[in-house]
Amino acid sequence: MGKRVVGIYMSDDMLKRIDERSDNRSRTVEQDLDRYYFMLDYELEKLSEIFSIEEYCLITDALNGVLFSPWSIRLLPAQIEDVILYEKASRKWKVKGQELVEKLKKCNYGQLLAIADAAERFWDSDPKEHTNIQDMIRKYFRIPLEGIG
Repeated sequence: MGKRVVGIYMSDDMLKRIDERSDNRSRTVEQDLDRYYFMLDYELEKLSEIFSIEEYCLITDALNGVLFSPWSIRLLPAQIEDVILYEKASRKWKVKGQELVEKLKKCNYGQLLAIADAAERFWDSDPKEHTNIQDMIRKYFRIPLEGIG
């Protein structure tokens, strides 16, 4: 696979963290992103055995426009719980709201990141692709066609 030169902006704090790892910034950034994306895919694979397609639809719907920072990702279960409670989202998506919240509360940090990332990728995608919401959820949450929770 070929490599290209790209320019990105980042904070001084991020540059410091990269420089602590190596004097080769390019290699460090690529390596760290490779590990991060692998972790997201790994966690999504495990989560596909836990959450139903309807639950993922509710989560994605609830996270429309929500931006998470590294420290606020732990608030994802509370965000979903609020949407279930105040917007009656469990009725819309035909899921057991409290069971979904309990599942989310059991997720580790990496799993919550993977869920938030998949929902962000869904909402950042071309709206023309949103003709079949379940197919889109399968795509962004990396759900195999067989064996959905």
